[in-house]
Amino acid sequence: AALVNTWNQFKVVDNVALYYIAMGNKSKVSKLYGIVGDLSRSNFFVHDFKQEKWRKSALINAYSSLSHQNYEMAAALFILGGDITSAISVIVN
Repeated sequence: AALVNTWNQFKVVDNVALYYIAMGNKSKVSKLYGIVGDLSRSNFFVHDFKQEKWRKSALINAYSSLSHQNYEMAAALFILGGDITSAISVIVN
């Protein structure tokens, strides 16, 4: 309920992306980006992050998010990229 309330209050995908990705529901993140009209990000989250190309892309974007101090999205992207240690480090710090 808190997750839905956060989304309904702010309509900012970055605020809920980490939770959905951690729960294994990246398709929900893609749909939410589509709802807010960010088709580039919506299309990004459709990809299969088990493929090396997309795994690397997730990690590159994680570091970019980190450099912009978007910590929740960085952690979410580290999870998608398979780097759980970095995701935990971002969350803890």
